[in-house]
Amino acid sequence: MNLYDKMQTEFARHNPTNDMLKDVYGLDSAEDYHAIIVAPSWRPEAVFGNYNPVIIPKREKAYYHGYEVIVGEKKFGYMLTGRSSGMMLDSCLLLGSAKCSNVIFAGYVGALVENIRLGDIVTPKHSIAGDGASLYLHENISTGNYRNIVNQKEDSLHRLKETASTLKIDIREKTHYCTDSIFCEYYHLDDILALGSETIDCETSAFIKCMELINKDYFVLHCVSDNSACGNALIGSEKDRERVHRSRESRIPEIIFALS
Repeated sequence: MNLYDKMQTEFARHNPTNDMLKDVYGLDSAEDYHAIIVAPSWRPEAVFGNYNPVIIPKREKAYYHGYEVIVGEKKFGYMLTGRSSGMMLDSCLLLGSAKCSNVIFAGYVGALVENIRLGDIVTPKHSIAGDGASLYLHENISTGNYRNIVNQKEDSLHRLKETASTLKIDIREKTHYCTDSIFCEYYHLDDILALGSETIDCETSAFIKCMELINKDYFVLHCVSDNSACGNALIGSEKDRERVHRSRESRIPEIIFALS
């Protein structure tokens, strides 16, 4: 029995349910969506608003939301997870029983080096797990696994880059770092940069590790929202926000359509 099967067995022993994905997010595990989109902070209209989407709320709770999104002939499951590696972990592990095998992470990242611009689309060549939730994705909880390197699958990276190239969208691989605190990351920037980190968020390491555990195909799409090396603040100017939003609203959905 693999680790995920053990986790499922123990979870089910304490939480009897026939379909936890449906109970929590309202998404039917038996539905073969073109893709399931996992987003820490973007509501579906923020991604698909320019494409006349039909957005069907399936479950709306205080800190997580589930939707079905129909754009043309494509039907997506959509999970708004909330920000943090813990929320990402608990959300993604519900997808183990889903028929859909194509999962796409879509979210903002901060840039840590000067050669990355606001609105750039990037993806991690690997992610440094500086978050606490990822420690639970091992047989034993051990601080020895803190800051492990979590690699993306080579075929996922290849297909993503090939798809973006066909669309004439520049997407580059970066060394990524996951943190548990946006507020505190700035105090620890020198330490984080010393690891070679170029981008940062709170969820990606847990996402990739979960996808490997549940054996799903996956892609990671990051849109750069700020850059501490260039003085582009997280709470930026209106001009900065417009640039980032244009990229999110045009490049991200085009890549999602092509991948699904």
